[in-house]
Amino acid sequence: MDSSIIIIAKSEEESVRKYQHYSLVEALVTRFNKPAIAGDIPVDYMWMAGGRTVMGENKTPEDFMSSHTSGHLTNQLMDMRNAGALGFVLIEGDIYGDGDVIGDAQHAWVYDRFANVICTLQSQGYIITCVKDGSRTPRRLASLHDWTSHEKHDGWLIPEKVLPPVQDYADEDFRWKVGMLMHLGGRKGLLGQKKAEDLLLAYGL
Repeated sequence: MDSSIIIIAKSEEESVRKYQHYSLVEALVTRFNKPAIAGDIPVDYMWMAGGRTVMGENKTPEDFMSSHTSGHLTNQLMDMRNAGALGFVLIEGDIYGDGDVIGDAQHAWVYDRFANVICTLQSQGYIITCVKDGSRTPRRLASLHDWTSHEKHDGWLIPEKVLPPVQDYADEDFRWKVGMLMHLGGRKGLLGQKKAEDLLLAYGL
């Protein structure tokens, strides 16, 4: 797969959706100068960055809630993880509602439940990103594509790898042990992520 190309699932995102009179692919190419094509892929979005696959699903707030309740979202996210991909969910729509309840009569949650599910998924290594409405989706995808192309981003403590090694990402126990080693010695830490990973792989814990 060409690392510069964003692949959009043709059946859903390219053939059906329209963004200000453009298809999503057209909007990415003409408005944001992003090489994009429609393709037959198992997720809504896919591209390569730094030798790693990035996969994403598009959900309305109602889709997000119903697929979480049914277990379909769990299956989708686990498929991304099993593929060794960095997974994300793009929620397309108003996630604040009237401030107390999100969704319609068929699929409605109190806001705190919705926000807590997002926190849980992000703590498990998935990226959750939102846009207020579909017209903003091309811009968000283009920006996310740029973000994943960067090797590191500054975090609150040390520069964090945007795309960690597959073992680091997929193995929750491994990630926890690396994090523990990195925090030895207080906030500044004695070890960087690479040194902590090397020690753990060489000697275990």
